[in-house]
Amino acid sequence: MTAGISNGRLIARTQTLISTSSAFTGKDRLSALQSQLQALSQQQRSGTPWYRRFGLDISGQLPALLWPVYLREARALIVTPAQQRLSQALANVSDSPQTEYDRLKALLMLTQPARVNDAPAQVFLAGQLQAVLPAVAPEQLSWFAARLPAHPELRATPDDALIAATRARLAVAINGAQAQEQRYQ
Repeated sequence: MTAGISNGRLIARTQTLISTSSAFTGKDRLSALQSQLQALSQQQRSGTPWYRRFGLDISGQLPALLWPVYLREARALIVTPAQQRLSQALANVSDSPQTEYDRLKALLMLTQPARVNDAPAQVFLAGQLQAVLPAVAPEQLSWFAARLPAHPELRATPDDALIAATRARLAVAINGAQAQEQRYQ
């Protein structure tokens, strides 16, 4: 009886999260999806709770239903706004070379998710995203950065002209600074 009620609640919550007309919208929905995916992932690692094991436990099948919804929401609330804001910041040349370098690196990480494959890169990306998306919770950005390499469909489309121009500008700024240092030594 307990297993049936618990599984029913789990299925109802999953259906609520999947439906496009759910009570959750925007960042709340992204947070709820992340929470549900984390709980289901934890269950897969440590086993389904005893009270849900009897009957028809389908918690192993639910992540496959939730991931497409999470990816769609993450693209709309994290990837696209971050790409736009990072591109705008790179188009404005007023920043220091280090800030510009960090923004370019974050943008390149969004365009090449396979590069975000270790903890330092994930921490760096989450920090850069927090700077351009202050309304999104840091925990959500950290979780997103940790899952980005496994989901290349979140890849942002690179603006090759902007990236090339920024790289050229950074090369001049960095080499110019080194040239000035070498001149006076």
